[in-house]
Amino acid sequence: GERRLFQHARGCTRTGLMRSTAACCVGVTLALLLAELRARRRHATQALREATETRERVLVLALAERTSELERVSTVLDILSKAQHTLEVCTLPPLPAGFVPTSGYERCMAALRAGEDGYAQWAVKRHKCTLVSNFVAESPQKFRVDCALGIHVARCFGPQLDAVLTADPKLILLLLDAPNCGTTRALLSSTPELARHATRICIPQADPSHYVLQIRGAANNDVTAVQHHLLNIRCQRLDQWLASNRSAGLRVCVFFADFETSIYGKPKASFSPLRDLQLFFRLGYAHTHCLLGVTLSFRAPHGSRYAADAPQLEVDDLAGFVASEAAAVGLCSKLVETIRYGLTFCLFELTARENCSSR
Repeated sequence: GERRLFQHARGCTRTGLMRSTAACCVGVTLALLLAELRARRRHATQALREATETRERVLVLALAERTSELERVSTVLDILSKAQHTLEVCTLPPLPAGFVPTSGYERCMAALRAGEDGYAQWAVKRHKCTLVSNFVAESPQKFRVDCALGIHVARCFGPQLDAVLTADPKLILLLLDAPNCGTTRALLSSTPELARHATRICIPQADPSHYVLQIRGAANNDVTAVQHHLLNIRCQRLDQWLASNRSAGLRVCVFFADFETSIYGKPKASFSPLRDLQLFFRLGYAHTHCLLGVTLSFRAPHGSRYAADAPQLEVDDLAGFVASEAAAVGLCSKLVETIRYGLTFCLFELTARENCSSR
């Protein structure tokens, strides 16, 4: 019995030693793993710190480069603005004797005066001339407008547009097109004959950065559709383009005044869509059959710079304004389509007065 007891005790001791040894090994292993994890954490923290410092240096360099670029752009814009101040100011020809304005025309003129008077009360800086567009990318709504214009051009002129342009070398299309030339693409798609007269597509581009995009064809992949056409693109505001070409005898059969800004204009930039439309009519650009598209916002102007009792303009006022200016040059106007999408696109068909009753 004592022998069995001794053997049992020896077995228990051996088992205890084995368990203790195993526990020690596990403890040592855990300690080694913990030490390795701590070392890895230190390495990861150091790497993260170095990466953060590197990224911060890259961001600082990128920010410095961007700041320098913005300073260069600002300098260029200032130069352009000063240069454009020296351009000849075109005096608006007077209305003919016996002119009878519509109520919409009178409301538009009252709104123009109210906006200019409101700006004059607080303006302390000289007016800016360089306009910067807020165009980012073509939207479905803008695509719809371009397609609508293309459809109406095909309806009004159709295949005869080729013959009409060939017969009259002074006849042109005047477009305020985006950097991706979306309007031009829509017109070429609806009226392929127009491709033979691409140099007659005149595009005044007021934004210098967008002008660069248009002439090098880098605004959008879709612009490749018009890259091989020699479009007549000028880095000018519309009012400057109208003034500088007034003696060339040009006539416009399609004019897309895609202003995409307030109908009240921007007095700080000496920019007024309604004044530009007056120049278009009174300088004799409108052909006896002309499509005139206008895109404007009718949102109420800022209250602090616009009298409370001044007119709040609507589409009917614009239609009356266009009808009055058209009548003053022997044309009648018909609003043929309106598309509202935040902004409002209005398309007018202008025809010679003697043909008004037949259309």
